[in-house]
Formats: sequence, C-alpha cells, structure tokens
Amino acid sequence: MKLKNLKFILLIVVISSCTTVSKNSSEQSKTSFYRAPTSFKVIKNLVSDFGVDNSFATNDSDKLQKAINTISRKGGGKLFVPKGNYTFSDIEVKSNVHIVFDSEVVIRPSKRGNNKNFEIFSFGKNADVVENVSFTSNNPNKKYTIDLTQTDNYNAAVFVLRNIDNFLFSDVIIKDIQTKFSSFTLGITSFNNNYFYPRNGVIKNATTTNADYGYGLVQSQAAKNVLYEDLGGQGGITLRLETGAKEMNNVQIGGNHDVFGKKIECHDGNAAVMISPHAMQNGIVTIDGVTAVNCGFGVRIGGAFIAKKYKQDIGLKLGTYDPRSSVKNVTATFGKSAQVKPKHMMYIPLCYQTEKYTATTPITNVFSNPRDTKTKESRVSVSVAAVGYFSGKGVVCVDKNGKKRKKLATYTVQIDESTITAIGFKDQKPLIDLTDDVLSNCTYIKN
Repeated sequence: MKLKNLKFILLIVVISSCTTVSKNSSEQSKTSFYRAPTSFKVIKNLVSDFGVDNSFATNDSDKLQKAINTISRKGGGKLFVPKGNYTFSDIEVKSNVHIVFDSEVVIRPSKRGNNKNFEIFSFGKNADVVENVSFTSNNPNKKYTIDLTQTDNYNAAVFVLRNIDNFLFSDVIIKDIQTKFSSFTLGITSFNNNYFYPRNGVIKNATTTNADYGYGLVQSQAAKNVLYEDLGGQGGITLRLETGAKEMNNVQIGGNHDVFGKKIECHDGNAAVMISPHAMQNGIVTIDGVTAVNCGFGVRIGGAFIAKKYKQDIGLKLGTYDPRSSVKNVTATFGKSAQVKPKHMMYIPLCYQTEKYTATTPITNVFSNPRDTKTKESRVSVSVAAVGYFSGKGVVCVDKNGKKRKKLATYTVQIDESTITAIGFKDQKPLIDLTDDVLSNCTYIKN
C-alpha cells in the first residue's frame, strides 16, 4: 500500500491536558469511546410526567429543564420525548440523563427577538463535568429533527459541548437555514481555575441540510478520544477539525487528540472533512471513509498560522497535527455548483475560471447584509479536488494574475493515495498540493 508522506517542519510542544491519553487504534470498538448505562434508576415521559403539550406555540424550555434536573438529582435515568412538536432553548443538560426522542419529534428554538448568540442544548459551560449523557432516537433507522428554518436569529448553536465526559449523540437531522454556527460545537471552558474540554464520546448517524459555507454539522475545536461516524452534510463542512478559537490558542489547552472520523459525507458544500490547526498542537486524527459529491473537496487540509486575534507576545508557534494522523478511502465526484473560497480558485484549471463556472460574488443567505461584499467568503464554483493539501516545502506559487504566493510547510499527515477515487475530474489531479502545476489549461470540458 502506497503512502504519501507530505513532509513538514515538526513543531513539538508540550501542553497541559485535563484528560488522560487513550490508546489510538482504528480498530477501537465504540465502547472505547462511550460506555452505555446498564440500567436506569428513573424513567420518565416528558409529556405525561411534566405536562409538555407537543406544540410549537408553547415554549416548554422550563419544563424540559425541570425534567432534566429531576432525573439527574435522583441519580440519573431515561427521559422519553413522545411524537410531537416542541419549542426549546437555553437547556443546560446535567449528568446521568439519557434522552430518547421519538423519531417523529420536531424541535424548534424559541423566538429570540435579538441577534445575540444562543444555544439550544449546552453541556458543561463554566461548570462541573457533565458525564454519562445521551441523546438518541427510539428508531435508529429514522432520525428525530431539529428545525432551525423558522428561527429569527441566525446566531444559533444546537449542541454545544464543553466540560463533558462519556457522551453519545445519534439519529438526528438538523434542518438549517445557513445559521452562524456548526450544529455540534466542541470546545474548551474554564471552571475552578482549570480548563476542560469534551472527552470520551460518540457523535454518529447525524445529518445537516442547508448549512452555511463557513460552518456545517460538526466543528471540533477540542476533543479527546471521540468518534465521529456516519455523518452527512449538505452545504458547508461536515466535520471541521479546525482549532482556531481565540481563548484556546492563547492558553494552549485543547485541540483534537485521538479523534476518529469514519463514513463522513458532503453534498453541495465546501468539504466533507477539514483539518486546520492554527496555532494549536493537536494529537492524532484518523480519517477513514469520505464521500463528497459536488463539494469543493473531499478532504481539505490547511496550513498552520498564528492569527492576528491571538496574543502576539506569548511565544505561540505554528500549529501541528501528530505526524501519525492519516487520511484514506476518499471518494469525490466532480460538480459545478460547489462552495469554494477565492484563495482556492487558483487550483482550478483556467478554462473553468470564467463567469460560467465560477461566481464573482460571495454566496449569500437570508441573513446576509447585501452591502457586505465578504470578499474572502465562498463562491459557487466547480469542485477543486478529492484531497487538497494547502502546504508544501517552501514552494512559491504564481496565480493567474502573476502574484507570487509563498507557503511554508508546518505538519505531516499520511495520505493513502491508492485509496483516493476522483470521479469526473477530467482536468484535475485527485490530490493537489503546492508542488503541483495548479493553473493548467483543460484538455476536457463538458457543458
């Protein structure tokens, strides 16, 4: 089996961690990530036991919060949410609560009346650890629904995971409206003068539709021993392993360690998987099984950088991922209406760099300011490549305007080129890095 090692400058930094190191193996069982309860002390029904009325017209957040508090206080248990429509927001989930949704449940956030950031379900924000929790459907073959299409505030995050240990989220579809955040967001939080982040969990069998090009289903800023499996997204990036949060980079605690992505799909978006370390020193990530149809990339791997928003006087170094990180089994199908950032247009063959194939104005949505040109944001374009590795060996590239662009390599990921399949990319290589001739003309083009 042929492996391509893209060689980079290795920056090894010892950082503190609030979790223990787990054994890394692509053959780990799901029980290595999440331990399910064997019994429940309490079993309750949200409607019959807590008086929730199955209607969008009623905001039952207080009743759901009461149910969660009651079950947690009694030592934990299962809460069943029957078929129906519900309105919830600002729910703080507590330890040992396992919520099972009827597959015909539909949840909408409450009306906000402002543009402030808000969360529907929050786990361990500036608080003691939330442990042993799960959100699942009663029918794994049919997902329950989170419906954001009626929200009056696009600053909506569905599941925000911080100080959480031993968790499972599965069997959910998020109907987005190009809101500001990824549906699942994993990051750090402070509590009792320490920092914590999610560890030991599974997010699987989840899908989002109509996601914003800059977000998607999952953004994993900080996670330890977490499995992402059977995830799909329409629009944006399905699994975003980008560690760019300001506070996290400044304190150098967090990042992704022993993270696995399996069977990750993207349709009509930017990428199925994105890897980008910023200034964080990340551990091993293992990506096995990616499908992208009409997306900019199957897998997009970005170089490290130290953003201006970070503290510039604390000795930050370019971020890395452990050189044992790997990507394999990627299949991408070429499309003509993918989401692509302008900085990646230079990797598209010249004959596609026309108004017919590449939009000159950014993608907009119902919340966009029409006066904001957002020149750095995504455009509708043809797909770029199955795998894009935007770093190299100190290579100098020249774009179509003759401008030189110098890129410095920062970290190593092992890519199994023999398992990359590019369908319909007649004029592009399956894997693009900065050493390639990226501005070739087309030998084939079909309307």
